[in-house]
Order: sequence, then C-alpha cells, then structure tokens
Amino acid sequence: RCTGCHEEVVKDSPAVYAERAGYHDVLWHPTCFVCSDCGHGLVDLVYFWSNLKLLCGRHYCESVWPRCSGCDELIFCKSFITAKDGRTWHPQHYCCWKCGQSLDTPCQH
Repeated sequence: RCTGCHEEVVKDSPAVYAERAGYHDVLWHPTCFVCSDCGHGLVDLVYFWSNLKLLCGRHYCESVWPRCSGCDELIFCKSFITAKDGRTWHPQHYCCWKCGQSLDTPCQH
C-alpha cells in the first residue's frame, strides 16, 4: 500500500522507496511522494525525513533554523529578533526599509 494515499501499488508500476529515512519496506506512488508541508513533489528532489514527516529541503531547514522575514534567508546565528507577531528577523533587517529605524519604534513611513 502507498504510504501517501493508502491505495494499492500495482505490481510492476513505478514506486518510490525512502531508504535514506530507514524505511525499506515503505513505498509511495511517485505522485504521492510529496513534502508534508507544501505538497510539492519530491521524486527528483532531495528529501528529508524529520519527526515522521517527509519534507523538501526548504521546509526541513525551516524546522531546524528560523527564516528571516526581511530577506527570506535562513538565520544561522543565535542572535535574531522574534517580533510580537512571531516572525523572525536578522537584527539588521528588523527595520523600516525607507529610513532604517527599528520596527519597534514608530516612524513616518
């Protein structure tokens, strides 16, 4: 049975095995082998297995490191800002894009 849709996988049809995840007896239809977060297909891509979830590279990295809301890059340093709304920022990106003033301080923009 397909781990994604739980339907039968017909013998002699293509199937995907996630051997790197340690599951040698588990398989998916190629169209069911998708990221648990975004649903994008992973057949030809690098995949990750974390907390019993199949993930694409972007979503696996986001499960380990926060992503900056300013530049959309991962934040690898330990000093970052978490805003009241829960979004994370590099310290240098937590500012008004016009005047450079911190977003914690009201500005004219």
